[in-house]
Amino acid sequence: MIKKRLIENAIKYCGVVEDPKNSNEGETIDKIQEEFGFKGVQYCVLFVLFVYKKTLAEFGLELPLLITASSQTLFNWALEEGMIETDFTKLGIGDIV
Repeated sequence: MIKKRLIENAIKYCGVVEDPKNSNEGETIDKIQEEFGFKGVQYCVLFVLFVYKKTLAEFGLELPLLITASSQTLFNWALEEGMIETDFTKLGIGDIV
């Protein structure tokens, strides 16, 4: 149920664009970044964390991931936590890849 809801929530943000273009800013993008204490940074990882956080909150759960704007930092943290799956046949809807 949670994984399906993750996708539904992520789809709500289709069409969000940077304003001005190539600025890492915009009304919705600023809100996503501010959720985690960032401003004007690359936000692709923050978007994923934002959708996970909002979705998990719907189920009364907290986000169990490191808050970072860096995909490499998140990967390294997840690796240290034993959360990395290298068998891609085990990946499914809602998994971060």
